[in-house]
Amino acid sequence: MHVLGPVFDKKTPGCRQVDLSHIELDPRLPSPFTPDGTRPTGPGRYEMPTLAYAEELGHEVRPVEAFVHRESGAYLDP
Repeated sequence: MHVLGPVFDKKTPGCRQVDLSHIELDPRLPSPFTPDGTRPTGPGRYEMPTLAYAEELGHEVRPVEAFVHRESGAYLDP
């Protein structure tokens, strides 16, 4: 389901578009928010575990839009 301006809820699975470029991390370490380790330069699509990690680091996560799943469960359940 596509949602504009969703409230961040780490219990709801899905993909969200969020701008994490404002997050300052130790410059000696690669960024955990991009595949190549560079700092994000603008909004990007992130899965729930990545955004939950950003929140754990103490940063506010404000999605612009989201594609979320209403139902969740084990991947191989029938």
